[in-house]
Amino acid sequence: MKSLTSGLLAAFLLCATAIAQESQKAAPSAPRSHTLTTNGLVLPNGIRIEMRTMAEGITGTSWLPKFMGGPQSYGVYTGFIDGNVYHHFFYIGERYFGYDLDAEPVGGTRQIRLTFQPLSMDWAGEGEKVPAALPALPPEQVIREGEELVMDLAVDPASGEKITEHMSFQVGTPRPSWQPPDLTLDDVGMHLSSPALFEDGQLIGRYNDAASAPVFAMHLHDGRWLYLSFKPHDGYDFKRAGVIHAARAEFAIGGHEFEVRSRSLIAQRPEISLYVLLDRREPADRGNVLSIWAPNTEGSKNYVELRAGTVEEMLPKP
Repeated sequence: MKSLTSGLLAAFLLCATAIAQESQKAAPSAPRSHTLTTNGLVLPNGIRIEMRTMAEGITGTSWLPKFMGGPQSYGVYTGFIDGNVYHHFFYIGERYFGYDLDAEPVGGTRQIRLTFQPLSMDWAGEGEKVPAALPALPPEQVIREGEELVMDLAVDPASGEKITEHMSFQVGTPRPSWQPPDLTLDDVGMHLSSPALFEDGQLIGRYNDAASAPVFAMHLHDGRWLYLSFKPHDGYDFKRAGVIHAARAEFAIGGHEFEVRSRSLIAQRPEISLYVLLDRREPADRGNVLSIWAPNTEGSKNYVELRAGTVEEMLPKP
């Protein structure tokens, strides 16, 4: 009789457990939200941005969405400020995504004009990651101070779980202008990754490689060469002609405005002085030729070329 009672009790417990499990399947937990990260920053024009990333629509026991995997697979890479444009990075596992945000105050009001663009920089954090697209970018809009903007960063169509970013904006006082610093001899060289060269707003060349070097030389269509450096060099007529902003360099020389856009950081410090030498002499030593493109082979000068090295090895002193 005792064994029968024990058998019945065991059978009852198994049935009760099965019923409880089925009940849990039939009645999943209510969707909920969880804050993943918070961050704030101030642009040079005085606009303050408060950001909060959220995991939303979660129905499981974990506060992480199911499609993210383990807790270590998600993160926010703070990003970089280039002028009044903020390059914001996120990652899930081996994928990264993000956006460029240009926020400008609307004159005479407490409103802010927001312009979102696809991320224009490659991953600059630790480890190798591949790019992934956001579900959608918000349209250009004018938002009131203190008003919240919400955008989807990642969405799981199967479960409805997603990661969102909540942003609010405040109008502040622009920072005073300042003189960007020079780098010292102990600083590393600049880095260019698939750079594009613009002259007076027009694209004149794209280069396909990446390298780090103390000096880069860029050949122009009219036969001139641009030599770019962080610092002046004794015996050479380098001029303090512009500034490096994260992944973009702007400078003016020879009566023209130039811009170099890189797919990754040109330097590890923002707002650095750029010294430029404009010379018609071809580098005496070809150095490290990174990329050559000839759109018109009929003209010997109608090509663009990128070289990397030291100024001494590429160009003899005048």
